[in-house]
Amino acid sequence: VLSIGDMNVAMASVTEAQDLVPDAFSFAEQREVDRNTVVVSEEVTVAGINDAAPISVSGGSYAIDGYNFVTTPGTVRAGQTVRVRHSSAGDFATTVSTQLNIGGVVGEFASTTEARDSTPSQFLFTDQTGVATGVEVTSAALGIVDINVPTPISVVGGSYSINSGPFTTAPGTVVWLDEIRVRHTAAADAHSTVDTVLTVGGVSDTFSSTTGSTDTTPMAYTFVDVSGAKRNRYIYSSPVTVSGINATTPISVSGGSARYSINGGSYTSAAGTVRAGDQVRLEMRSSSASYSTVSTTVTIGGISDSWSVRTGR
Repeated sequence: VLSIGDMNVAMASVTEAQDLVPDAFSFAEQREVDRNTVVVSEEVTVAGINDAAPISVSGGSYAIDGYNFVTTPGTVRAGQTVRVRHSSAGDFATTVSTQLNIGGVVGEFASTTEARDSTPSQFLFTDQTGVATGVEVTSAALGIVDINVPTPISVVGGSYSINSGPFTTAPGTVVWLDEIRVRHTAAADAHSTVDTVLTVGGVSDTFSSTTGSTDTTPMAYTFVDVSGAKRNRYIYSSPVTVSGINATTPISVSGGSARYSINGGSYTSAAGTVRAGDQVRLEMRSSSASYSTVSTTVTIGGISDSWSVRTGR
């Protein structure tokens, strides 16, 4: 009471009513999340209350102002921030939700896992041209992406390998980031194409190889002559590697008792064929006389060389 002369003036103040009911709040839903992972909401700022309000959570946990996540009830004040979190579902296209209750106002946070996907992104093989006839041709590796379940794989016109494993023609399955190669045998004729079609989850691409011009004329080669050999013995040449051809090429020997072997195989005198990279070795019996020479002629694709063996005393 304030007295001024004969006047008495009464003054009073009244505090505001307690308000523990916040403004409405909400959390954005998260979609296409990974399965069985921890998902955290964005933060919301508490507003519209003037005292510590009760806070609780169901179906997850919450954290105030970036501190530890908890599941036990507590209190929160205006201006503080809150996040919630939970573990996403273990199944595809499944929703998990968490309800945060502040002073009786509930906000929901939901996450939905990715849908099942067995359709990969389009994959593309790099075709090969100018390959040798009749050789085995293998594609470069390519990765399978954008699938999240084991997905069928099959091949037509060749075979395939997963992650450098054995090649197979049987249908199988692949998973995300598997690396695939395909293989086939090139055409037997020049300027011809062979196709292999690989299909993964309904998506296909064709790997093609096209042969170039046929070349059956090798680079010149030389078998080193032998001197001072023992009489009447089998003598063997050093190996010669065939090069400069891109197709199957005839080989033959004539004269003497010579035979040839390809890549360490059996010796023969019958006409045969070789390919680039093959190693050819000769066998011939030396003369039974001293200082005597026997020789043979080897012909590969029209290119010939003579090999001789001369005995000593």
